Amino acid sequence: EGQAAQVARDVAALSPTLAVYADVFVKHATAPTGMTIEQSARDTFERGGATALILSGTGTGRPVDVEDVSAVHKAVPSAPVLIGSGVSPHSVAALLSIADGVIVGTSLKQELTAPISASLARALVEAAA
Repeated sequence: EGQAAQVARDVAALSPTLAVYADVFVKHATAPTGMTIEQSARDTFERGGATALILSGTGTGRPVDVEDVSAVHKAVPSAPVLIGSGVSPHSVAALLSIADGVIVGTSLKQELTAPISASLARALVEAAA
């Protein structure tokens, strides 16, 4: 459940220049019945005060729905949109063509609990370039 009012109070208390990156339809929650991703994105950015919007797949490491990215861009054209899951050396270039940035973690590890692999990180950066 969103906590926009509390986040706004926390930002005001900590630093008015604090950036808030908010996940729209976050993968570990259930969206309110009947709410579309476009409505949620507008509400999160305009009323909730998010600095940027994050779109993720249905679970850790799962790819984002490209149609959702397009729908959010159309609904809130001034919002920076980041991809929050499913980014790999194979997908990063295509994702960066439709999003403003990516958040990467799991795909840079040999196993979920392992540290980030330098060779996997290097491959991702090369593929993004």
